[in-house]
Amino acid sequence: AKHSGAGGNGAGATTGALMLATVAGEIVAPRFIERFGHRVTLGAGLLLMGVPSLALTMFSGVAWITVVCLLRGAGFALTVVAGGALTASFIPSERRGEGLALVGIVSGVPSLLGLPLGVWLVSEVGYAPVGVAAGVCALAPILSIPGLPEKEYIAGRRIGIMDGIRDRAIA
Repeated sequence: AKHSGAGGNGAGATTGALMLATVAGEIVAPRFIERFGHRVTLGAGLLLMGVPSLALTMFSGVAWITVVCLLRGAGFALTVVAGGALTASFIPSERRGEGLALVGIVSGVPSLLGLPLGVWLVSEVGYAPVGVAAGVCALAPILSIPGLPEKEYIAGRRIGIMDGIRDRAIA
């Protein structure tokens, strides 16, 4: 946003929009999951992260960037909540702590490397190639969604969000 001529205020507004949408999305994600299921929620989150990244290659200006940040923040929230619930359901309860720690490393290290790499790439090749790469990276996992279970299973039984919160193994 700062590069678009909006200055520090634009950068703050876009960052705030991203954070606001993420927090709001995490609050409504469980209701979205209950209504549409984990696969649809995960797919919607990935779409909301990927398509707006591609839109950044066609439009500029702080207003567009703020809209993109709002959409991507909501997508991130849906992806984290639905993906996290499904991931936890795949890991046996006696190894859940270890499994989730490994998932954190597998997702955290690329994020830790990707942010500075993205900033550097923008300076080397421009915003459009980086926006396309971000969009493709977010949209590609959608191909795996049909192979995921529709509901999470813990110890052989199907559970919903509230059942999961009450489950001692998860707590």
